Amino acid sequence: MPRHMIRRIAAGLAAAVAVAACGHDIDPFVPAAPPAMTGALKPNALLGRAEIFAAGQLRGPEDAAVDAKGRIYVSSVADGKVRRIEPRGMGRATIEVFADLGPGATAGMKWDSAGNLLACHSPRGLVAIDADGRHRLLTAEARGQPIRSCNDLEVAKNGLIFFTDSSRRWYGHESGGDWRREFLEARPNGRLLVHDPRTNRTRVLVDPMYFPNGVALSQDESFLLVAETFLYRILRYWLAGPKAGTIEVFADNLPGFPDGITADGAGLFWVAMNAQRSHVVDWLQSKTWLKDGLASLPADLWSQPERYGLVVAIDETGRAVQSLHDPSGHIHGTSNVVPVGEWLYLATLAGDYVARVKRPPLPAKQMPPQPPPRARP
Repeated sequence: MPRHMIRRIAAGLAAAVAVAACGHDIDPFVPAAPPAMTGALKPNALLGRAEIFAAGQLRGPEDAAVDAKGRIYVSSVADGKVRRIEPRGMGRATIEVFADLGPGATAGMKWDSAGNLLACHSPRGLVAIDADGRHRLLTAEARGQPIRSCNDLEVAKNGLIFFTDSSRRWYGHESGGDWRREFLEARPNGRLLVHDPRTNRTRVLVDPMYFPNGVALSQDESFLLVAETFLYRILRYWLAGPKAGTIEVFADNLPGFPDGITADGAGLFWVAMNAQRSHVVDWLQSKTWLKDGLASLPADLWSQPERYGLVVAIDETGRAVQSLHDPSGHIHGTSNVVPVGEWLYLATLAGDYVARVKRPPLPAKQMPPQPPPRARP
């Protein structure tokens, strides 16, 4: 570990001890040892080949969506705007503001069947944007409580919109998006919601949850995945079958903090790891007295995560089948990965750009099961 990081951590720990009697509502979390970075998780440099667009022109690009013309729409947690980027080749692009959703943070986005771009905005809620950039609010509350932290969403074939409200306490715009304190408290302040545009009703599916984040539907839409970022895991909420309405662990003890999840429509889920696991952070998770003190410190005293790019492909059984890495940290802080044709589009919450990389073929032994060939007529 670099000396400047050791000094910063030491200073933070010393200050934390001094204020450890502050009395925040903090729970312990004891994570398992991180998984071995072998097999499908073996480090490589594939993310380092990414083509970058609009470098220096974006602020907090949380998510990306791509239209039929290849134009890239990028959300912003810094100013609430959605920008449209038109690639011109060789990394060049034109950029314009497509929609301004107002002060706050715009996070996850998905297309609906009518061609509207649906977006999560904090503090407004769930928003629909038409082809001309006009926007309207779909829902702002559920079960009498405001949706303060709309984070990511998924759209089903029947039009239902599944989305996460990550935290009632810290992550909303009014609190400055203080995800660090959400991490330290390790308390279930979030929920999973569903909105029906036909009836204009919003229902609560799961409450409470531990910082629910990315969501994605299975290929047959029998279940929905939900990332619980700070617990290093992904849950499965059953929508059909004998387990309908129940939730269970789908993939646990992940190698990083899972953020956005996107299904490729062919049986794979692409998971963006916002940061890689850290032994120091894992050790800290169970020390409630120390986390209590750290929660009172200014954010600039906290050590930043090591820059490391990582996205992981997981099949519908919860097994990791492929990963793309950037050990150099050039691509890092990945908040979503969006498969479109031969490309993986990358949004980087910690960056000022959007990127794309050619989707590498899966190793033969990792290929998901294929349906039997159809008989010729």
